[in-house]
Amino acid sequence: MSQGSATEPVTTCSRLDGVAEPEQGTGRRWLGTSLERVEDARLLRGAGRFLDDVDPAPGAAHAAVVRSPFAHARIKAIDTAAAMELPGVIAVVTGVEIAELSRPFPAVVDSPFPFRAAAVDTVRYVGEPVAVVVARDRYTAEDARDLVFVDYEPLAAVVAPEDALDAGLITSDREFAYGDPDGALAGADMVVSERFNFPRWSCTPVECSVVVCDWSEATGTLTAWANFQGPFTLHSVAAGALGLGGSKLRLITPEDSGGSFGVKASVYTYVVLMGVVARNSEPRFVGWRTGSNIWPRAPRQRSVRRRSTQASRRRASSWRSSTTCSRT
Repeated sequence: MSQGSATEPVTTCSRLDGVAEPEQGTGRRWLGTSLERVEDARLLRGAGRFLDDVDPAPGAAHAAVVRSPFAHARIKAIDTAAAMELPGVIAVVTGVEIAELSRPFPAVVDSPFPFRAAAVDTVRYVGEPVAVVVARDRYTAEDARDLVFVDYEPLAAVVAPEDALDAGLITSDREFAYGDPDGALAGADMVVSERFNFPRWSCTPVECSVVVCDWSEATGTLTAWANFQGPFTLHSVAAGALGLGGSKLRLITPEDSGGSFGVKASVYTYVVLMGVVARNSEPRFVGWRTGSNIWPRAPRQRSVRRRSTQASRRRASSWRSSTTCSRT
């Protein structure tokens, strides 16, 4: 077929950076062609627009989160006196106070364990928020966080799904069957059965999580900036836990994101934490950023560093799948 005939589709493309396109009729195609990237120049020049670069609320107070060093423990007492005495500290908000100022997160299935933004009387995973410290600057907030004394009573932890099943700690147990799996297996020429154990895994984006909240008393509106690139999936969950109508929560994401891979979806917890703090303290805008020092300290020191984790376990087959969610 000749070039430009009436029946041959002709595609024209243009590039904004002046790089020449593959010429028509040369046999060169886009598929399989190495293309020059056009988005790197401003990032390499330090001109990216990440949330930490944007600084949407200049002068905002800084927050640091006190976290549990135990997988399962009872909170016997929290002493915030030493933290409050540190110059520059604005407030220390405990999980009990956060529970009074917010609601449990909406859940897909009913559970005897309400999921809140911070633990109230029992912690159920390492790194669970226990309290939030608010200060004039980040350094003071993190120093004050280490002065919060939490008296824990360690409890036995159930960390394997099978152990949770044996203990009857089941939140949701659902089994699905499609067609006739038993008949298909019985009539198969060969059946291979094996047990697979998958280790823990976690996504590790280069950019850590950031949340900045600004509460307007005049309009009853919370504006939250968070660096998860799917705010529409988090908006209703965060608004429900904050007790706000959908129109009263503005959730904004920055132009650039330093990776997520889904793990930053958990930032909605901190939208609620920072939203509660901003709404009930002065100043009305508070920022929180995860740091590079993310692992908890030894339990004997009664204080922890930040931690971000994501774990997932699933058992499935081509014919039948069952899901069991457990929590101690």
